[in-house]
Amino acid sequence: MYKFVIATGGTGGHIFPALVLLNKLKRKGHKSLIVADNRFLNFKDQIPKDANYKIICTGSLVGNIFAKLLTLIKIILGIFQALLILYRYKPNMVLSFGGYISFPTMVAAVILRIPLLIHEQNSVIGKANRILLKWTDLISISFEKTKGLGKVNKDKVFVTGNPVKDEIIKIRNKAYPVIKPNKKIKILVLGGSQGARILSKVVPDAILALDDQLKKHIEIFQQCRKKDIRKVQDKYNKHEIKATTATFFNDVPQKLAVSNLVICRSGASTVSELIAAGRPAIFVPLAIAADHHQFFNAKAMSDKNAAWIIEEKEFNCFNLSRLLNKLLGEPKLLFKAATNIESLFIDSGNKLLHLIEKFCATTK
Repeated sequence: MYKFVIATGGTGGHIFPALVLLNKLKRKGHKSLIVADNRFLNFKDQIPKDANYKIICTGSLVGNIFAKLLTLIKIILGIFQALLILYRYKPNMVLSFGGYISFPTMVAAVILRIPLLIHEQNSVIGKANRILLKWTDLISISFEKTKGLGKVNKDKVFVTGNPVKDEIIKIRNKAYPVIKPNKKIKILVLGGSQGARILSKVVPDAILALDDQLKKHIEIFQQCRKKDIRKVQDKYNKHEIKATTATFFNDVPQKLAVSNLVICRSGASTVSELIAAGRPAIFVPLAIAADHHQFFNAKAMSDKNAAWIIEEKEFNCFNLSRLLNKLLGEPKLLFKAATNIESLFIDSGNKLLHLIEKFCATTK
């Protein structure tokens, strides 16, 4: 049995993979302690009730000089808090899932010479991870062509993929729902837990602009912001298009399993879940994502003919409806993309678990 400290950021993209690994470590009899900041508590519904966690101070160096100075003080305080936590807990290894929140714990691990694994979910190494690559014992990446590794020792870099929930992986047991005449074509629109404004604005109009024969076979499941739901639902209802709209779907795995196509952002967790489920997508990368990582996440899929990209500046009714007419009018394109994206799957959680256990066993 080994003891681990899991450092994770404050967004779902960092937290969900960390929780998947947490559960796998627990099943193998290992002990784990999560170190995060207060944003971690926003995910209480997802956190196992018996999970151990510690909250520390930290922040992101943005804003004016005074804001940055205050944040720097918080980071230094966070490092001291993390040093105390690690000294008392004495883990065999620190496992970092990135984000600026994980930075103090990673620094503390380096100072105390505790082995450190960094897991990068995106196709571009995040800033917090990039700073400490030199002192990292293991680097786990989700994409083969990950940018930002620089001259790091390639012997400590492993492609493990990004851990996703078992309920998503189980979708692989269900065949891709091939589009057939006189059957509903199901499209899932995911904009994150709060929905995405641009998707609410563009997708309904693009659906309404489809060929009439195609349009009447469409069924939509769409996440929207609360303020957009009524307007989006009314548009679909007015044109007799079957649609379910909500700010959040509790049954995403079920909806994903029956969907022919997904329209979504290209955050690391979303891309990883689509790979695990084997479902094709049209990605609309978030333009302001750091280092354009959402674009590169999506590009990693489109380069494998497993998805399509429409960048935000080009994401409008005309471009989306034109692409939808093409894809839904030639179902073989979607089937091929589904096959291609499914082939990229790595049993990430178990591969990462094996990598960690092997390292700990050889460094006893």
